[in-house]
Amino acid sequence: GSGEGASSSSREGNAYWNLQVTSDTLFNAVRECTQQTSNRLYLSHNSIIVIGRELAEKGGSDYLDMFSRLTETRPSTLLLVSDTTALDVLSVQPELDQLPAINLSKLMDAQQFNSYARKADMVFYNNVMISETTALVLPMAHTLEANGEKTVYISGLAVFDGNRMVGEMDEKESRGVLWVQDEVQSGVIVLPYKNGKVSVEITRADVETNLWVQDDKLHAKVKVDMAGKIVENTVP
Repeated sequence: GSGEGASSSSREGNAYWNLQVTSDTLFNAVRECTQQTSNRLYLSHNSIIVIGRELAEKGGSDYLDMFSRLTETRPSTLLLVSDTTALDVLSVQPELDQLPAINLSKLMDAQQFNSYARKADMVFYNNVMISETTALVLPMAHTLEANGEKTVYISGLAVFDGNRMVGEMDEKESRGVLWVQDEVQSGVIVLPYKNGKVSVEITRADVETNLWVQDDKLHAKVKVDMAGKIVENTVP
């Protein structure tokens, strides 16, 4: 933003406090937080960075430069894009955890069981950004309101062209990306069988990808060697 100011939002009884600061740079914003709290922000404790959709579409990854330079930030810090704003997902009081950030971190860890979105940290981000051939994809967080209660869930991938978010992928497309990149570790595949369905849990997945150019067009062939176990069968 062009100006500087500060405001805060918190709910009585919560174990967390959301600070809001407007500034020209992220590092200056961190320092501006001292106007609202006497405690210095200790970035080594930071577990997750959430980028709002609007900022991501403008070039959100530009603002991650600080986290790559400061020595006190951890390379294992997770990255996430909010379908709306960062404040939206960081204001939802989780059911089982005191802190929204801890809840989001656990949700990211749990993605390996479904393979509908990938886990992304600063190491992954930096490796992608220095690559000449790989595009950045980050998991997306959404909020769902039912019976007056809000919950947060992670689903799909935000797709970047350089540092700018240009689109998103749903669960099916996201798992397709993970298949191609040999990142599928677990998950359930539902197959039609007779007049019912069979649920197969993935226990092993090996991927072989071949790329070639023919008639000035890029072709790809992906071979998946998968093993699984039947965990549910709805027909005799």
